[in-house]
Amino acid sequence: MVNQMEKVFEATLYYCLRVIMKTTRQNIGHERVTVKTDEWNTIINQCYTRFCSPEARSLAAKQKSSKLSNTLVQLHDFSSVVEAKRLMKAGDVGRLMHVWKKWSLMTQGLTGLTNYSSYLPRLVLLLTVILPPAMRTYLSHNLLFSPSGREDHFVAKDQWLEVKNYWLKFLFNKHGKGTQIDRLRDLFSVNIDLLQEMYHSLQRDCGAKKIHQSHKNKLTHCSLEMFMMMANSRDILVEFPDKADEQMSKIGNTYLLGLSKMKHTICTTDPDLKKYKKHLFSNDPEHVSRADHSDDSTDSSEPSLDM
Repeated sequence: MVNQMEKVFEATLYYCLRVIMKTTRQNIGHERVTVKTDEWNTIINQCYTRFCSPEARSLAAKQKSSKLSNTLVQLHDFSSVVEAKRLMKAGDVGRLMHVWKKWSLMTQGLTGLTNYSSYLPRLVLLLTVILPPAMRTYLSHNLLFSPSGREDHFVAKDQWLEVKNYWLKFLFNKHGKGTQIDRLRDLFSVNIDLLQEMYHSLQRDCGAKKIHQSHKNKLTHCSLEMFMMMANSRDILVEFPDKADEQMSKIGNTYLLGLSKMKHTICTTDPDLKKYKKHLFSNDPEHVSRADHSDDSTDSSEPSLDM
């Protein structure tokens, strides 16, 4: 799903650039067009100001038609997902933390994320405020790592543990005897790396090659052409405002909705934000916040209004 979101995000940005260049009705073509650096920088700045800036989303929200506003909100939300994916692959924990802080607010404005809307802020508080500085650094730099040691091939630690769990099940089911848990724990689990390497060495001895899979998310020429046809047909950026079009429901700005709901929570039900500090030690280790479990389940059916 994240890969598809990335494709939609890149295709939408591509269409925005062609709108600025006034080439939406022209064929894409297979040859690359050369543009001067100054001219290209001007196009990028105009595209950001018109479609990606907070002012652009505010102006679009005031229009009668909600089509442009919905497109810009989708572009903004998808950008955070794409940024988080690429930061995780690059192993950039510092910038990833900035995205998590942003998501901590955005999740407050989404319904159906009762647990995640409180767990993510707690994680951010632990890694930025609650824990001692040395512990913060240690845990932050152990969230991501590159199993093969290659650049831009970082994965989450839990994903790597899932891979090891697969190998554990594979080798034990192939060579284990029944369901002897002690044998699984004492023999296979502690030697899973050695067993995995032995299995790969047998493959190499038989002439097979070990291939590292790097999944690339690419937009094909045909995909861009189809997206351009859809965007022109639906007029997703409202290039022709006088054109009669169907009415569609307006999508609220997720970031502003979350911020508004957070303010509402502070002013009404939870001034001390105990929901996000539950079981987290303060400066005094003898004091710990223990809010009622019912706080986690309080999830309004309607998101807060935009500010």
